[in-house]
Amino acid sequence: MSIMPASSGVLELVDLKEAQKIMLLDELDHLGMRVDVLLIDTGAGISSNVLYFNMAAAESIIIATPEPTAITDAYALIKVLATKFQKKNFMILVNLASNSQEAKEVFKKINMAVDRFLGSLSLDYLGFIPLDENIPKAVKLQKAVLEIYPRSLFSKRIMEMAKKIAERPIQRSENGNVQFFWKKLLQCQAESE
Repeated sequence: MSIMPASSGVLELVDLKEAQKIMLLDELDHLGMRVDVLLIDTGAGISSNVLYFNMAAAESIIIATPEPTAITDAYALIKVLATKFQKKNFMILVNLASNSQEAKEVFKKINMAVDRFLGSLSLDYLGFIPLDENIPKAVKLQKAVLEIYPRSLFSKRIMEMAKKIAERPIQRSENGNVQFFWKKLLQCQAESE
């Protein structure tokens, strides 16, 4: 496993220029040929960077917490990706849920809103990551929870999710590569003219 961390507090990374986004996607496309799974953590919201990298990805895992604002944000991202960029398939992962029932309720709320307002999209429930008292402890120690609390419920669930993602069939659609991105970008520009 390799991790390419983002930088914190660097304003230039918040609003990448088009040329920078294209260069980064091109590099990630080359990297993607040497890895089995490439995860890009875009952060929350519908900023241009979030939309850009979700549009270029083969699959989007939408992460939501039980908070009403997080559920609304998850729905908003799905709505924009579906209506503006024709994405039709999404996986939902619920984070910081007290239990399975609470996580399934979050998924149900998102799914109901999507069914009611967006129609025929595919939402798959990936699972949930539990609220765990070891998370703030690890943050204070500046260590990964998996490293210092490998037997915690959180660590076990992270490993289950990693296995579930790794075992999914590889998506061989044209989504998720630079060629697809260029095609979509040119289509969007042609439609706006």
